Amino acid sequence: MCGIIGYNGTVFTPDLLRRGMKILSHRGPDASGEYINSPDIAIGHLRLSVIDLSEAANQPFFNEDRSLAMVANGEIYNFGNLRKILLAKGHVFVSVSDCEVIVHGFEEWGIEGLLSRLEGMYAFCIMDISAKRFYLARDRFGIKPLYYWNSACCFSFASEIQALRAMLPGILDIDYTVAADFFTFGYVPGENAIYKGCQVLRPGHYLSWDKTGLLIQRYWTPPERGSLNLSEGDLLDGLDAGLKKCVASCFVSDRPVGVFLSSGVDSSLVAAYAAELGSKIKTFTVSFPGSPGDESAAAAGIAARLGTEHCPLPCDEAEALAIVSELPLIYGEPFADSSAIPSILLCRNARKSIVVALSGDGGDELALGYSSYENAWKARLMRVLNRMMPVSWVCGPVFPGDSRVKKLMSFIRGADSTLTSILPISAIFKGFQYRSLFQREWIYDNSAWSRLPDLSDILHCWNMSDVMQYLPDSVLTKLDRASMRFSLEVRIPLLELGVANILLPLHKKVLRRGKIGKVPLRNLLSKKLADAEGPKTKLGFSPPIARWLREGLKPLLLDMLSPVRLKEEGLLNCSEAERLIDEHLSGRKDNHQFLWTLLMWEMWRDSQKTNNYESLILPE
Repeated sequence: MCGIIGYNGTVFTPDLLRRGMKILSHRGPDASGEYINSPDIAIGHLRLSVIDLSEAANQPFFNEDRSLAMVANGEIYNFGNLRKILLAKGHVFVSVSDCEVIVHGFEEWGIEGLLSRLEGMYAFCIMDISAKRFYLARDRFGIKPLYYWNSACCFSFASEIQALRAMLPGILDIDYTVAADFFTFGYVPGENAIYKGCQVLRPGHYLSWDKTGLLIQRYWTPPERGSLNLSEGDLLDGLDAGLKKCVASCFVSDRPVGVFLSSGVDSSLVAAYAAELGSKIKTFTVSFPGSPGDESAAAAGIAARLGTEHCPLPCDEAEALAIVSELPLIYGEPFADSSAIPSILLCRNARKSIVVALSGDGGDELALGYSSYENAWKARLMRVLNRMMPVSWVCGPVFPGDSRVKKLMSFIRGADSTLTSILPISAIFKGFQYRSLFQREWIYDNSAWSRLPDLSDILHCWNMSDVMQYLPDSVLTKLDRASMRFSLEVRIPLLELGVANILLPLHKKVLRRGKIGKVPLRNLLSKKLADAEGPKTKLGFSPPIARWLREGLKPLLLDMLSPVRLKEEGLLNCSEAERLIDEHLSGRKDNHQFLWTLLMWEMWRDSQKTNNYESLILPE
């Protein structure tokens, strides 16, 4: 797991490359390397040593005649087989690093042939030295991040957007169209980053760039739902074999490996397969004593049944609140998922005894696990009611005590006919709220939704938006930044092809029955635990943000959303912001989701007020 960076163009210098590398140092504390072909083209690498700890595995890597140079971030799980094939074809390796197969594989098969063979998580750049051409690629689900900046004659890339900002001081302006998406989703979705001109290479895509232009190609598309039909026995056997192989592949490491264990199905399943590998594994659960969302007791029970060396990691409230001030620096873009706080604490404490962790992320998206999918019928209903606006105004008064009706009706009133307004029933700020809270004229860019299926099957459309947008842009972004903040590599077995190629093409009726999702995974775990009860329903720790905003975070809230600051920025309507604050602090309404999102925006905006790149470096 590493950080990569590079540039191609005359506006850059080697000193700017090293600026960006310093920003990325937390991603790779063990070694750094650079290749400067000429003053206007260079690549750099920060290394976290995991496989082959020798200096021979330091990057950049080159092919035999040094016509190609490569830097990569991630792990290639099938590198052993690819290495054997490439050795038989005459390629010469200088290390036993998993990532060295990338440069030789590109030379042998070309970019698409290479990508069709790779299994793992990765973001990499290959430099064709004589042509002065870059090839960039990102793994199928977007586990590893990759940002880039492109102009008519110049190009740069980096693992984190802060490094681009460091290489382009004074150039990056906020894109307020993207900001509108942040206030809807609580994260920055799609291919456009928060800064104008900065973009995100989407999962399953690669690009090539030289001074003649930029070309982006998609090399992988999720299989179509319902395209795989298996008997229940064959399905469980296939999942069993796939998980066994994927978890074993994720355990290949020359550094200590552990497993993140909550009380849920997915992490319990990963831990169960890890426990079968032979040696006693370590499992980790973040613990918040006294919190109703504390999963540590349930996780400890599962660990006891699996026979793991369990490590509960207790965290107190003061420790959690101290993390809040670091969030803008850790994430680089505005990010309003408050579960980032326990994720950061979990990674920080786990890193004291391991360098690699396995996570159960991905199961909810691949196997229809989210309880919100029960609400797909609301979206179908809303599509009809949206054409009958008077109905929405009548239902509220008729059912004044039904908060669910009230919530649905308020959403209908703010909806229009676009896909963006139909899908995110759980959107933070709805359309009608923009008009009262924000002073700018918002322009919506629906490009993030353009790759989704037709609305005729809303549940499928909703699920694919989770797979293609929410998973990479929120779930995996949260995990990557939280873990790499402390130089911890996190691997995700459920997102490997051996599992994903079974779960994704299954029909929704196989995956979800009534209110129960992830049915095949649950059945498999029941067999593994040989326990009629199985794990308890996952609670999912959500920090008590509502209370914190009234107590420990109140001074920060009042400062960041003060009328003076808001008037100076000119984005938010001061009186509407004051109303939200007053209602929340008085206890009349729980506005914590709105206020937390606004707070994260203002804290991030505050971090943009300096062009001193040293202010972007995470403290040790």
